[in-house]
Amino acid sequence: MKQTIAVDRYRALHLLGALAGLSVALGACTYTSGEVVTASVPDDYRLRHPIAVQEADRSIVVFVGHARGGLSASQRADVAGLAQTWVREATGAIVADVPVDTPNAWAAATAFREIQAVLAAGGVPSRGIVLHHYHPDDPRTLPTIRLSYPKISAVAG
Repeated sequence: MKQTIAVDRYRALHLLGALAGLSVALGACTYTSGEVVTASVPDDYRLRHPIAVQEADRSIVVFVGHARGGLSASQRADVAGLAQTWVREATGAIVADVPVDTPNAWAAATAFREIQAVLAAGGVPSRGIVLHHYHPDDPRTLPTIRLSYPKISAVAG
């Protein structure tokens, strides 16, 4: 019986030594340095998160019917809102694209005069409005009055 215990201890110590040697060998394979190197990510935050400042257009569209000139109450409110935001954030004049040579040309001209009055009441000077006449591609469709102005906007790249 004493021999059996000695053999089992010898076998256990031998197995323990083999496992310790294997652990040391495998542990040596996974060595990492304290410094993490990432070649694809720049160090500077301005390069990691670029923000470009550019001009972007803000615009609204005013629908004009064939026989009715002028603006509805909701259109008047939209134009007044555009005037308020133009005063705060615009970097250029309001460009009004008004259709000509269309069935609603008279109504569009009448609506544009009312748009000028609403913009002036909202604080836009007369030199801040540029009239641009345009011919629509298909005169049978209902052309609209487009009001737009440039503003500064930030774009993340």
